Amino acid sequence: MPSPRQDAEKEIIADALFHNGDWTESLQIYQALAKDGLVDPADDWILASDYICLLSLGAGPGEAERFIENLPESVYQNRSYLQASNHYRRMGNEAGEVAISLRRIRSGKWTTFGDFDHLGQILERNLSPRELLDTLKQLDREFQNMPVVQWHLLKAELKLDLNEDAALRAQMLLKRKAIGQYGFSNEKDYRAWLQKIAGAPSPWLKANEIRAIPEHYHMYLQPVGEIDLELLDAAADMASRFFGTRIIIRPAIPEPTQRDVYTNDLSGYVGQTLLRYLASARKPPEDAINQLFVVNRRFLVYGRGQVRDLYRMGLGTVISTDLLQSHISDEGERTRRLAAMIIRHFKYYVERSQGISFDDAPNNKPCVNTQFYFSQDPKFAYCPECVANYRNASWDQIHAFVQALPMKIAFQPDYGSRPKIRQSTIDNIKSYVDEVQAAMKGIEEAATGH
Repeated sequence: MPSPRQDAEKEIIADALFHNGDWTESLQIYQALAKDGLVDPADDWILASDYICLLSLGAGPGEAERFIENLPESVYQNRSYLQASNHYRRMGNEAGEVAISLRRIRSGKWTTFGDFDHLGQILERNLSPRELLDTLKQLDREFQNMPVVQWHLLKAELKLDLNEDAALRAQMLLKRKAIGQYGFSNEKDYRAWLQKIAGAPSPWLKANEIRAIPEHYHMYLQPVGEIDLELLDAAADMASRFFGTRIIIRPAIPEPTQRDVYTNDLSGYVGQTLLRYLASARKPPEDAINQLFVVNRRFLVYGRGQVRDLYRMGLGTVISTDLLQSHISDEGERTRRLAAMIIRHFKYYVERSQGISFDDAPNNKPCVNTQFYFSQDPKFAYCPECVANYRNASWDQIHAFVQALPMKIAFQPDYGSRPKIRQSTIDNIKSYVDEVQAAMKGIEEAATGH
């Protein structure tokens, strides 16, 4: 078949007519080009979206809907879905608009904003309350905390008598500077209504007071090198009571000996490099929804200095016991602080699996999920916003997120510091992986006597 661009001049004319509102003539040119095999609207996502619009405006609903129904899913993109939705809305076909909108939401290809208030209204008229809530939550994961989506979620929760969830959502909306006026004549009246829904502030809760972790999923700690196992056991026990599930401590793996893992003075680790090594050498067990590496040296993070805990997208999390042991003399307080660090680092998987970025994540001190220092005392509970995030998280999505570690993107250059990861670093990581596998094999053989 000739290239779709061989008759570029006619396409340019058709495109100009399209944008000037001469739908019929533009459609005729495109159909002639398609007949000659020069273009194929069903094989080009940009042309497909324009073609849907031309059929809708220049040929009538029948031809447009046949094309929409037969268009391969591989060609559907956000723009194609938008034009299909616009067609059904233009024709007053609400059932068709709902069907294509649901298909668009579930495809994960809704990447631009749209008339979400209209969408919420038609979904409300055509779905059961539970279906509506589940669909809106899926949309909310794509466009986290968008006020109009929150408005429709709030109404759905009230309809299902989920008053505690609705109160919490209303409280979060009231914190925003601008929330719109959905369903009200002005924002002031909307805020007054939200105040009634919000009622008294929601309680701070431990994870086990919010929901249970399914029995087939587990949390793991992975010690690295020589760790104070008595301290780690005590902290893991305290964190286990917080989550309502036993946190499993895996057999310790050897520290990396490769030079690039350490700072110039060899006093600590280089944080992100360390995580690259650890994540490559010790992947999470198949039932893991969390694996946290625990080391006994502090580490350097460029731009932040010496730190005691680190999360990196695509690599996971690591914490150090070094600063706790050198700055806090009381054993009970050391245990409590280490347990708080263990609890806090699960937040990254809860939040990132829902699309909540670092900038959008709650930071309400003294919530256990906030960054705290030795002079501050974390409260062993989630703030209301973290309660909502924990309640709304999908265990299956968290599991999939953790199981994907380490992700390829995590091996890209560090903030442009060099053009690519050195081959020597890749070779060093492979060498460390071999060392860890050999050590684990030795532990297994010793345990089984073989």
